[in-house]
Amino acid sequence: MKKPLLAASLSMLTALLISGCATLFSSTTQVVKFESYPSGAELYIDGNLVGKTPIEVEIKKETFHNYTYQFRLEGYVTFQQRLIKELNKTALFNTVMWPSWATDALTGAMIEFSPANYYVELKPRSSALRDQPDALKRLYTASNFLNIKEDIAQGSGQNTAAIAKMYHLSDDQTETFEKLMKDQGQYLISLESATALVASIEALTIKAKAKTKEQASTQNNTQTINTQTINI
Repeated sequence: MKKPLLAASLSMLTALLISGCATLFSSTTQVVKFESYPSGAELYIDGNLVGKTPIEVEIKKETFHNYTYQFRLEGYVTFQQRLIKELNKTALFNTVMWPSWATDALTGAMIEFSPANYYVELKPRSSALRDQPDALKRLYTASNFLNIKEDIAQGSGQNTAAIAKMYHLSDDQTETFEKLMKDQGQYLISLESATALVASIEALTIKAKAKTKEQASTQNNTQTINTQTINI
């Protein structure tokens, strides 16, 4: 009874060594998300058109190949960069077992794409617009995507305060901006796209300025009416 059990155990161990630890526990493909501002840019991977941003792409992991991606949009400078990859932590267990390590290397299971989300602010071809301040504001919002959502969940924070300063909001406008974020907090936190959050934040800053101006105008009109009543 013990011999068949021992034989089965040895067979399983041999299979593990041959198949590779990372290959067993990790996929040989990975989904990578691509976003751009403006959205609608054509995404090319290794020169092949994949689709338009925002888009999620399942990419085969290749240990010995470096993928290059491009964003192309009419009127904007083409952006090109390599996909960053790093060693899969699971593959570290195979460094002393070369057969399984070799398997992981050949299947691509020993590496992973990190980060798995890419957001790029495309630059207009016109040199007059290339360094526009609005681009820096949007880039900050996208780069601090998760931190801003945490601030929104808490009601305020240093990232949302920084946004208010970037958009030159007064104290009254900042207060209105924070109230608007609180009112729409659940929706903003649910956003999974950096592009969508950027657009929502921009819309709220515009709304905060308009609402504060409206409130000030109403207050001035009320004061004028009171003054006239007193004069009469």
